[in-house]
Amino acid sequence: MWRYNLLAIGSASNFIYPHVPLVSLASLAGVTLNRRQAIVSAGLIWLVNQFFGFTVLQYPLSAISLLWGLSMGLGTIAVALVASIRPPFSRRSWWAQSLWLGISLLLGFCLYQSGTLLVNQWVQMHGLTADVFL
Repeated sequence: MWRYNLLAIGSASNFIYPHVPLVSLASLAGVTLNRRQAIVSAGLIWLVNQFFGFTVLQYPLSAISLLWGLSMGLGTIAVALVASIRPPFSRRSWWAQSLWLGISLLLGFCLYQSGTLLVNQWVQMHGLTADVFL
């Protein structure tokens, strides 16, 4: 049931703000679900975000926007993979699992933003701005 709630929250967040917290949702999925479920859930949240962006928000259908979408999707999957590592210490208690969630969130943020900065070098669109960071 948690997996479906996570999907619902991730999908509904598109209506609140156009920059869905993909890193947070992928980290949460990776820590709380098995690896396969985490990857599928994070991928579906990204897919809903892209569908919402290209239909409701009318993102331009161009090579640059498709590249951004692809890099976001790959980054989201990478974050879910990193979070799903779940080292042995994280299985001992809820406190240890919370610690791993925080660590995976920080690692995931660095990984995701590294991909964003790399794409920014190619297309010169936007990188890590204050709005994106917040």
